[in-house]
Amino acid sequence: MLGCRESQSECPSVNTCCCSVSGQIVQIAGLPFPAAYSQTGMETGFLDRLANQLKANKSAACRRAIQRILVRIKEHYESGQYKSATDAENEFRRLVESDLACK
Repeated sequence: MLGCRESQSECPSVNTCCCSVSGQIVQIAGLPFPAAYSQTGMETGFLDRLANQLKANKSAACRRAIQRILVRIKEHYESGQYKSATDAENEFRRLVESDLACK
């Protein structure tokens, strides 16, 4: 996984992201969001933790629905369909709240 970061000392302009690839700094320009956003293998532990919180005091059917939704949200997050972790969390909560098993 690339270690992306925005750094003025290594990245000359505001709209760039510099990533360390095999010890070398690679500049990616013109991205509307940091390059880490679209990498595969992104950290999704926060979604697992949210799922566990949402499952608390829910029926078995709702817990199964949350697990199905979790898999889908993780896939979408890893493929870069959300601009931020917050967007993924909000979508996760919205889908759980709208699921009939969780009403």
